[in-house]
Amino acid sequence: MLSSAAMRQNGQVLNLDEVGLRYGQGPEILRDIRFAMSPGDFYFLTGPSGAGKSSLLRMLFLAQRPTRGSVHIFGEDVGQLTRRRLPQIRRRIGVVFQEFRLLDHLTTFDNVALPLRVAGQSESRYRRDVMDLLDWVGLADQVRAYPPVLSGGEKQRNRNCFWRMNPPATSTPFLPNACFICFWNSTGWEPPC
Repeated sequence: MLSSAAMRQNGQVLNLDEVGLRYGQGPEILRDIRFAMSPGDFYFLTGPSGAGKSSLLRMLFLAQRPTRGSVHIFGEDVGQLTRRRLPQIRRRIGVVFQEFRLLDHLTTFDNVALPLRVAGQSESRYRRDVMDLLDWVGLADQVRAYPPVLSGGEKQRNRNCFWRMNPPATSTPFLPNACFICFWNSTGWEPPC
């Protein structure tokens, strides 16, 4: 296994070594998983129902810890992350789920601007950027619309704009149900909006 310094030197954002996962006393769902990802790499994860795709992806976006082995993200051992550090790393990982996860009580504009508002930015600082982005993806006429009245494609563009306005350091495509996770790097690689 590579050290944290070696992973950073090699540009890896993710490294799994001999990872295993079991739920409770059940059988191991994942066994001896070993791979690494570098910025800009693109992977497909396929397999039959019950193969562990969702469980593996939950580990990648830090919603699940392995029962054995090690997971390093951005050179940090996930098993050693403190409760305080875990949210900081999670903020660098973006997950776009198929079901869009828009908030139905917020407008198209507000769904895109939400992370900026939560981060304490004033609307005057981000309003033009959000409006320009919504115009660029063809949602300028839907700025005041709520998710229930948007088409599936409009909801997807709305959610993609959310990621464009608040790019994490990494993002992971979760494709069992069609989701997108990207590992952002300092060069600014971004998913298409």
